[in-house]
Amino acid sequence: MDTRVLLVCSEGVTRDKYQEGLRNLGVQLDTVSSLKELYDAMVKTPYNGVLIDIITKIRASQDEKVLIHTVLEEFPLVQLKWDDEAGIIKSIFLGQVKSCGTLEDFINRECRLFNARRIRSSVRKNIHFNVTLARDHHFHDNNVEHTATINMSKGGCFLLSVEKWERGDHAWFIINELKDHTPIQGTVRWQVEWGKSMTIPGIGIEFQDIKEVQLQEFSDKYYA
Repeated sequence: MDTRVLLVCSEGVTRDKYQEGLRNLGVQLDTVSSLKELYDAMVKTPYNGVLIDIITKIRASQDEKVLIHTVLEEFPLVQLKWDDEAGIIKSIFLGQVKSCGTLEDFINRECRLFNARRIRSSVRKNIHFNVTLARDHHFHDNNVEHTATINMSKGGCFLLSVEKWERGDHAWFIINELKDHTPIQGTVRWQVEWGKSMTIPGIGIEFQDIKEVQLQEFSDKYYA
């Protein structure tokens, strides 16, 4: 089966160099110019791996950088840097990559062995609700964090947090702006740790128990 990868790089000489190198490795290549376009492309098309130009990532907005962590948890991913003096592509391996080496190693050892997939199609909205977050449904004072949503979809949300969480942890939270303050239960699917990258720290949560009336209120306000 053909290996299909997605390159994220703004237009220019650097992108041309990446495209030439990747085509020489015998992959099907799609290219987008931004992290937002990456998300849109991966909703529609299954990919075996993702390649991101470091400079394009640095220039992205904070909201766009948060999106990429969903990809980091689910796909082989490498950051690329074009060394003009040496005339070579340098690689920094991230995400689900288990080995390190050259760009060719990344394609052959990671992407060709990874079953192509899409990312979820739930639309994310950059909505900042005030939230009370807890590790259990009792909301004891010593176990509560006052925080906010960075973005939301009908399937989950990303919450600002500087606390230590693990993938698979359960979380309960109350959204102040909703009329129904019944605690919503979710599962932590990924985390951006404080101080580990130049982006907003927090946790990506998948809804496990949310009332239909809460979803409906959210939908009526923000998905109309």
